[in-house]
Amino acid sequence: RPSLPASEDIVNLHLRNFFDVNVLTREKKSWIKTECSRFDPSINRRNGIFLLWSLLVSIACLYNLLFSTVLIYEAIWTHFYSEWILLNLLSDSIYILDMLIQLRTNYYHKGVKISARSKTALNYLRSSRFIFDCISIIPTDIFLIIAPNISLLRINRFFKCYRIRETIDLIETKASFHTLFSIFQIILVCLIIFHWNACAYYAMSLWSYTVMEEVGDDDWPFTFERVSDLYYARCESFRCQDDLFDESNRDVGEREEYVHELVQFWSNKTEVNRFSLFSKEYSQTFYWSALTMTTLGEQPEPNLSEHNLMEIGDTIVGVLIFAAIMGSVADLIAQSNALRTSQQTLIDGLKQYMDYRNLTGEIHTRVVAYSQYSMDRGVVLSEEVIKEKMPRKLYLRVNKFNQSSMFDNNSFFAGLDDRLLQDIASKLRIFSFSPGDEIVSIGDFNREMFLLCTGELFVFSVGDPIPRICKTEGEMLCDSTLFWFDGDKFDHRSQMKIVSHGYSEVYILERKDLLDVLIDYDDVRSIIVGRARKDQLSKGRISNPKAGEVTEMRTFTQRVDAIRKGIETLTRRIEDERLSFNVSVENTRER
Repeated sequence: RPSLPASEDIVNLHLRNFFDVNVLTREKKSWIKTECSRFDPSINRRNGIFLLWSLLVSIACLYNLLFSTVLIYEAIWTHFYSEWILLNLLSDSIYILDMLIQLRTNYYHKGVKISARSKTALNYLRSSRFIFDCISIIPTDIFLIIAPNISLLRINRFFKCYRIRETIDLIETKASFHTLFSIFQIILVCLIIFHWNACAYYAMSLWSYTVMEEVGDDDWPFTFERVSDLYYARCESFRCQDDLFDESNRDVGEREEYVHELVQFWSNKTEVNRFSLFSKEYSQTFYWSALTMTTLGEQPEPNLSEHNLMEIGDTIVGVLIFAAIMGSVADLIAQSNALRTSQQTLIDGLKQYMDYRNLTGEIHTRVVAYSQYSMDRGVVLSEEVIKEKMPRKLYLRVNKFNQSSMFDNNSFFAGLDDRLLQDIASKLRIFSFSPGDEIVSIGDFNREMFLLCTGELFVFSVGDPIPRICKTEGEMLCDSTLFWFDGDKFDHRSQMKIVSHGYSEVYILERKDLLDVLIDYDDVRSIIVGRARKDQLSKGRISNPKAGEVTEMRTFTQRVDAIRKGIETLTRRIEDERLSFNVSVENTRER
């Protein structure tokens, strides 16, 4: 039986466990505090969740734009008034919640993201957005108790519509279907304007009934006689040829004489699809609004001066809207065809240049074929243009996964410093080649390394008529031969011919650029040189494993001295030319 521990040991054991628990608790609290400090509670405007919320706010704004005038129709005011009030409360709740969200929305100040709670709230409170939001949530609905049918009391909700513009900007930065989205915007704006004008026309028609003694079918105000229910024949056969009323011995132009027979004949052979009063009212007024504002339809002539004023106003607004729509559509067409138009202009210019230089035959065909290939690809910006427009660090980060990963997969650059690979990647230049173009010929100096981007390459070795196909993206050619060593059997010249199989794009790294980069990496340079020496030994280019490097690398001091000597030489030549010019001028004066 084991002996029990002494009382002092038990006390020490409990104290040790107590302090261990305290230490763990402090470490846990410290970890939680650290993680909380890393968590950013602010709302990012460029986040996808904020875009979805903005879409919801925009829907609430569109609801107020459309339904603030809909109570002019009696059917809505009579049957759907309570539902309209509930939807109003829902949209107002979204407005208020959006104000709370904007209090925590971060922003950029002098290029720095500000996410502190006090600063984001202060930025929102000082902005015009806060003023518009405050106006939009003023409870003007209280006056509906006095006048329940005046829905325009909610017109202050329109101040929130700036969020629609912000949502459109967010969608355009993320979406790739810009043309379709722009067309959707134009259609939505037209529908909203037609809706408002339809409500105004119906209100004017109601007023006209109080002024005019009688309103007929051919008068300007709205009448139900223009919108009838849908009647259709109930036939056994598909074309109803055997179920028609026999009018063979009757005058069709005088149907009024036997109209009672027609009614009796079709009374049991027709189906009626009856529409609600609101459907008839809204469809007719919206139809009138669309035709009037686009000046496309022949409407009844106005009966009153007020009708004339409304027609004139609709015509003016309609002409402006039609001009704006045509301009927007023309811009969309121009934008969608901008790339093809610019490329077609380039092709026409190339053709004129080749005709001027009398370049015909195969060269002319190849140039035109490559231009058409570029047009079919639809490339908006070339790699070089993107490289020039983007900041250097950002461009390197964009290409880090593409080009740097290609270096990592190559045994020649594998395991080297990431900064070195990024600096080398920044020196790469992309070139496009057509089918049959010789990228390298046998006997050329080894001054370039090639990195396949897209396409396929044929690699012909000396004495081997069968080429090796290079089609793996990221495959490198002529990498070790960029380094020259003493005793090279081929005098630093290429022993392979590289030909583009189809249309291909190749990254090219020049020897001098690589040597310039390696100046700042002396510790890595010896590793790369050792790998190049080992590779050339295995291929039989050199036989001495300790062959010295033929280097053209210069230090910074040597470069400065070379520049200084060049400036001195240029200055001396300019001075000599100046003296010669002065002498010639003096000789001319003496004559």
